[in-house]
This record gives sequence, C-alpha cells and structure tokens, in this order.
Amino acid sequence: MAPSTCISWLAVNRCMLVTMMIFGLGSAFQPSLIVPNRRGAFMTSSTKVNGMFDFITDAFSNTEYDNRRVEASHILVPSEEKASEIKVLLLAGEQTFAEAAQAFSSCPSSQKGGSLGGFEPGKMVKEFDTVCFDESIPVGEVVGPLKTQFGYHLIRVDKRFENQNRSEGTGIG
Repeated sequence: MAPSTCISWLAVNRCMLVTMMIFGLGSAFQPSLIVPNRRGAFMTSSTKVNGMFDFITDAFSNTEYDNRRVEASHILVPSEEKASEIKVLLLAGEQTFAEAAQAFSSCPSSQKGGSLGGFEPGKMVKEFDTVCFDESIPVGEVVGPLKTQFGYHLIRVDKRFENQNRSEGTGIG
C-alpha cells in the first residue's frame, strides 16, 4: 500500500472510531462498507454489512446476566425419613433450624447453623436452585425433603434480593 493510501485508510478508521463513540459500536459499520479502490481513493460498496459486527455490540451487552440472589440454609441427611422427622420437630417448634442443622446435618455448613450464605442461580444443583429461586415459596418457610445427588435436604430461603453491585456473585458461603 502506498503511504498516501495508508494515511487515507487511517483517516477512515479514525472516522469509524468517532462514529462508534457517538452512535454505538454497530453504527459505524451499518450503512455500508468503506473499502479502498485500486487508485487509493475510498469508495462505499453497495454491499450492506447488516449484522456483520453484531458480535461486538453483543459482547458488551448484559442481557443474559441474572441479578437474582438468595441467602439460604439447609439440613442434609441421608434418608427421606430422617428429613421428615426433623421437619416435624421444626414445625412443632421443638428446635430452631440452626439447632437442627448442628445436630443432624452431615454438611460442613452445619457448623454455621446450615447457612450456605448468598449465591446466584447455577451455583447449586438444579433441584436446589429450583426451590431457592421459586418466588412462590415464601422466605423463611422450610421446604423438603428434597432429594439431590448428595442426599435429602430441608431448605429454608432466608432472603431473596437483587445483586446491586452487578459483580460475578459471591459463591457459596
């Protein structure tokens, strides 16, 4: 490429950069493609590039981001019968959820009263997530026994909220 062609090409790129900054990433490329001809001048091709650069704008969108978060506690036991017995104790008010978790749960979270802390969708097994993020289940209600690959759970959602800082989440406990 001749030096004058390089300078002209640089000017067009700078033009596209300014257009992107003002109107958004895709707009600089949407009307038509600007290409150099054999003489070093620039011409506009009649070929539309609609959608050609959508991947750039899509990379900066956050449409698939799930803002939902929950704080939950659980009690993990090996059998459905044991989980049912514990639930009866909880509903009768004979033990608090934290006391029952410390006494019966086989999960390390039992040391914290069964608390798993805050987490986002997809961090737990599917069955667990389904219960925790189901808005029809009231906060504070004990749900279960629920069977997962780990055993039987009694689950209590302590809090549902939207992640305000839009971070990648807090993970488990």
